[in-house]
This record gives sequence, C-alpha cells and structure tokens, in this order.
Amino acid sequence: MKLVRSGLIPWSIILITASLIGSCASVRPAKLRKFINNELQIPLHDHHFTGTYIIDAESGQVMYSKNAAKYFTPASNTKIATLYSALKLIPEKVPALRAASFGDTLIFSGTGDPSALHPVFQDSTLFNYLSEFRNLIWYSGNYQDEHFGPGWAWEDFPFGFSTERSVLPLYGNIAQFELQDSLMVTPAIFNDSILPERGKPGRLEDRNLFSLPANFSDTIHIPFTQTTKVTAAILASLLDRHVIVRPEAYPGEMQLIPGYSRDSLCIKMMVDSDNFLAEQLMILSSQMVSDTLSFSTAKDSVLHLLADLPNAPRWVDGSGLSRYNLFTPKWIVGLLHKLYEENSEDQLFRYFPAGGVSGTIDSWYGAEDGPFVFAKTGTLGNNYNLSGYLRTKKNRVFIFSIMNNHFRQPTDSIKSSIERTLTWIGTHY
Repeated sequence: MKLVRSGLIPWSIILITASLIGSCASVRPAKLRKFINNELQIPLHDHHFTGTYIIDAESGQVMYSKNAAKYFTPASNTKIATLYSALKLIPEKVPALRAASFGDTLIFSGTGDPSALHPVFQDSTLFNYLSEFRNLIWYSGNYQDEHFGPGWAWEDFPFGFSTERSVLPLYGNIAQFELQDSLMVTPAIFNDSILPERGKPGRLEDRNLFSLPANFSDTIHIPFTQTTKVTAAILASLLDRHVIVRPEAYPGEMQLIPGYSRDSLCIKMMVDSDNFLAEQLMILSSQMVSDTLSFSTAKDSVLHLLADLPNAPRWVDGSGLSRYNLFTPKWIVGLLHKLYEENSEDQLFRYFPAGGVSGTIDSWYGAEDGPFVFAKTGTLGNNYNLSGYLRTKKNRVFIFSIMNNHFRQPTDSIKSSIERTLTWIGTHY
C-alpha cells in the first residue's frame, strides 16, 4: 500500500529525506549492500562499467548506490521516458488525425498515430473517417523530423526493429509478404515491387524494391521507406480516390479526431520493446503541445516536468536505438518513482514486462507465486540494462536501475548476475 498519495513530493525533497532515513536505518540495507558488492566483485564484472541504484518506493530510502550519477547508454530503458511522456501528454484515445471539413472535401494532417491498419491493432478510424469524403487534401508539412533518429545504425534499415517513423504511418510502415497458393502482399501497391532475383529478405536502401527467398513458409515483414508519395498512393488505392498532397502545414483550425487506445499502444511498446511504437508515441505526444510535430517538441515539454530530477539526460529518440542517449541510474529511478507516485500499482505494472510471464523477461525471474519483477530491459550490442520495480516477499516495493555497458561477455551471463541480485533481494526483504 502506498503511503504518499495526495500531492506529489518533489524529487529533491525525496533525496534529502532518503539520506536522512538511510542514516537512521543504515542497518537494514547492510546485508543487501554486502550481497551486491560481492556479486560485483566476481570476474564477470572486471572489464565493463556497472551502475546500480535501488530505493524503497514508499520511504525513498536509498538501499544501494554505485555509479548512480554516472551516464550510461540506456538502450531501450529510454522507453520508460517515452511511457512517461505518453501518459502525461496523450489522451486515453489517441488523436488519429487532424481534420477540417468543407462539404465533401476534407483537409487533414497526420498526428503520428501508429495504429492505422497496423497488423496487430488493425485500427480503421483513419480509413473510415477519410472514406466519408470525396475530395481529400493532405497537408503534410506539420512534421519536422527525419525518418530515422539521430545515431541509428544505417545498415539496420531492412529490419523491423528499425522501422521508419512518420507523421501518417499505415500498416505499421511494414510490408508483409505471405506465400499461400499465391504471394499475398500488403500493402497491395507493392505487388509489382519484388526483385526477380531471389535471396535473403530485404529491400533496396532508398527504394521500395524488395527481395524475397525462393521459397518461404513464414510471413515475412520488411519496413518500407516512407515518403508522402508512397503514403498518398496507399491511401488512394484503399479509398479509390485521389489524394492531393500539400507540402506545407495547414494554416487554419483543425479538429482532433479520437482513435485508438493509448494504453494498448503503451503496453505493447513496453512489453514487446517495440521501437516503432515508441517513436510514434513521441510524435503523438508532441501533437498535444504544438502544431509542429517533432521528437524535440515532446522531449522538451517532458523534461520541463522532470526538472527536479538529478542528472538531466541526453535524450535523442523515443526508442533507445541511438547510442547518443545518455541516462544515469539515479535519473531513471527518479523517473520510475514519479510513475509510481502518479499511477496505481496495478495499472503501472501492466505497462512493464513481468518476470517469468511476459515480454523481454518472460524467461527470467520466474516464481511459483507469480511475478515479483516488473521491469524494462535495454539491450544494444555490449550493453544490457534493467530498470523497474521489485516486489519483495514482505510486500515492499523497491525501485531499481541496474546498467551494464561495454561488456564482452555473453549477455546471458549479465542477465544471470542481475537475476541473482534481484532474487536475493526479493527473498530477504
């Protein structure tokens, strides 16, 4: 049960209180500190960088701290900041589009909503709304960002984890190829975009020309490159009408049309570590604070709300694909604590992978009496982080961030070390 519910306590006060409580109750976490220090002294940790910060969620007491104010590459721990952005800025029904109607003519702009015809969500709000009008004029100039985030690896463009972001995504910006009696292609406009040479699944770097194996049994998904011309062509094919594209931003008033569930998007983004959804949620967040859509617009608004947290991050994308991102364990724990104070436990833990049950930790932290770890992983080559919530045997909740950067050992060995640590804490507290 949470003790702090009415009136959120500034993080600076929590830090002061935590230090005072910690000095008065330092005996309580002594065994925890000894265990973690012993774990970090094994040879596994000799040649890479580790940062750890753990607090008691209710009291704010610091249970353990090592390199907590040092900056690390967070990888997909970045999505925790994206989750906070979405929950603070986006309404429960995300805006599917911005629109102004004049008789049988609709003027519209995209909002970044990723759910339109998405293979999982299959939301038809955008399609149904546009189909009511004969004349469609798309003002596409309200979006400022590039299709890829800063620092993304260029060679990842054919892979689903590096799907392009855009202001008006359709089908999750993924082309789907399924071989039944004949080849089924979605979106259908790519039926004639398959290279005659057979080989590994892929796409030309700058064109929507796809390569496929000679024979395949599984459905193949390949990101398509996003241009306003491609998006307009898909819409025209689906709606059987011409879509006029205006490259500027619409100067008049437009109405936001509500669409898909924000929470459904957030849960899949966090549990499956979906990079595309993370990027689009940041675009959607910017829609709620400005008519000009960009990652930076949303980021700046959210960092203003988090100005009391220590160690301001370098935050450059929504997904964590970029190695330019730099977060500290202490900042992440501060962010997690804000989420804990502003949401019920039941609702909050639903957003996170549950140990032994779901998402990126479904094979870790299993327990007979149900999950006790609810946390977001962050994985890039040579980097592995885990940040979230730990519910102990005594029903205390600890908030933690454990960051490992620049290791050369197998990632599973790092995961095993973290599992030993969290399991021990959960058992003894």
